[in-house]
Amino acid sequence: MAGIVPKRGLRDHDIQLVRFLPQGNVDSSFNSPVFEFGAEPATGSVRALAVQPDGRILVGGEAGHFGAGGFGVARFNANGSFDTSFGNSGITTTPFPNATTVEHTLLLQPDGKIVDVNGGGPANLVAARYLSR
Repeated sequence: MAGIVPKRGLRDHDIQLVRFLPQGNVDSSFNSPVFEFGAEPATGSVRALAVQPDGRILVGGEAGHFGAGGFGVARFNANGSFDTSFGNSGITTTPFPNATTVEHTLLLQPDGKIVDVNGGGPANLVAARYLSR
């Protein structure tokens, strides 16, 4: 489960990944890092989540900087720590300045590649394929 934690008084959003135990309690052994897709101030939201066969967790969403569109993907190890072998210390962003992110999908290919597809309406459809395994 991922959520947005807005900073009081700012138009900046932080994102946090949280894992719950079967009885509904927060799993305190899970790292639950707070992060964002890009430099502050940034808008950001989680729109997709996928778990790879090896247990690593992918989180995808909007990565805008007030007027500039794009999307971000973060990858975490099964324990909730960032997978630092992915992107820049676990996070990568892909700028699409004229795109508006509304719908977001993460697809896992059989060869381990990650496809991130975003649609923002009838005229906006963008996709990126990440070669990291």
